[in-house]
Amino acid sequence: MNKQASFSDYIKYALVRSFGFIISLLSIKIIHSIAKGLSPLFYYFYKPGVKQVMSNLSLATKMKLSLKQKKILCKQSFENLIIILLEYFKLSQFKSNIEKIIVCENPKKLDDLIKTYGSVVFACGHQSNWELPFLYITKRYPTIAVGTPVNNPLLYKWILSIRQMFKGEVIVPKGAVKKCVQALSQGKSAALVFDQAYPDSTYSYPLLGCRAWTTLGPAVISYRSKKPLIMISTQRRHNRYYCKFHDPIFPDFDLDIKIACPKSMQQLMQALEFDIMKSPHEWLWVHNRWKQVGVNFIPRRFRHSKVLVILPEDMKEFYLSLKILKVLQEIYSKSFISVFVPKARTEAQHNFPSSIEVKIYSYTKDILIEDWATQIVFDLSNKENIKRHYLKRSAFEVLNLNDLDCLASQRLGYKKDLEAQKKVTLALSRK
Repeated sequence: MNKQASFSDYIKYALVRSFGFIISLLSIKIIHSIAKGLSPLFYYFYKPGVKQVMSNLSLATKMKLSLKQKKILCKQSFENLIIILLEYFKLSQFKSNIEKIIVCENPKKLDDLIKTYGSVVFACGHQSNWELPFLYITKRYPTIAVGTPVNNPLLYKWILSIRQMFKGEVIVPKGAVKKCVQALSQGKSAALVFDQAYPDSTYSYPLLGCRAWTTLGPAVISYRSKKPLIMISTQRRHNRYYCKFHDPIFPDFDLDIKIACPKSMQQLMQALEFDIMKSPHEWLWVHNRWKQVGVNFIPRRFRHSKVLVILPEDMKEFYLSLKILKVLQEIYSKSFISVFVPKARTEAQHNFPSSIEVKIYSYTKDILIEDWATQIVFDLSNKENIKRHYLKRSAFEVLNLNDLDCLASQRLGYKKDLEAQKKVTLALSRK
């Protein structure tokens, strides 16, 4: 990382390390107790995180969770995240005996794999403390991992000192596939965390019942290096971690790489899905896993994956709103879109694409439902209580026609009478 540290970087580094020193004096058991005590505070005061977790849990339809179960899991997921963050300050203390904090349930499988293939491709999800399997592996075998640097070069240097305290090496994502293949040919293994959202990917998997765009990276590296792909599971039990190596996934060289890699990823994602359902509170629910919108012309504020559009009852306004809906479909072409249609206008739904979920309403109360999946609402009906209702749940933004008009004027720098469709496009675009 070549970035020069700024004065604020030094201040942040000093604060983090000072706080970390205090935490490092505590036992793992006490750290876990602190996390349990802090998690309710995160639940009640970290609203963006709560919205993201609750939306993710609602999109994970395969889990069939009640609202009460989602709220419990939300608190538990914050507890898990706090544990991971606080434990980081303790990890360097386990350099002489990493087995004190992480135990491998089948170490012979790891040794046999390395003995047979020389090196392998490891893959894990954001389960429990996902840093620990890499430390366990690199204590025994040289391995490279792919990681995105944090913005503070001083903090990143400290993070690397922990991740690389054994035989590990962390490389940046740029050119990672080529570097991993080279390392594997030299007898080093490669390790990747593969469950981040990757909306620009060509491959998706119905993770927990909802389409999740996913990197093909682990499978591509496995195919090009001709090395097996190994899934690692990690679970926390009684203040310790237990990791397990799954059976190897071998690339099918009889198939073209474009067919073989999705096939390998399918097996990997199935294993991940099984692990999440087995221990859901240990997965990183706070990250935007079902992200459908990539980094395009939409500002981050409006870049959401579950969209709700409410159409008005008035006939003239309704058909004008259909034009706006068409623009929203183009802007959110990969997002999950639901539309509330007034009962008197149900014939219009036959013109909607099959990808749109249609909901019928007769009264405003039909719209005010317990919807914890929606992340952005376009209320084209300008009904009362819509904004308040959805902002109290998982919606980050609730925009009516007046809001879109104001946003369009801000983009222009002055107020101008525009067609509704152009107004929406301008409101949701970058300057």
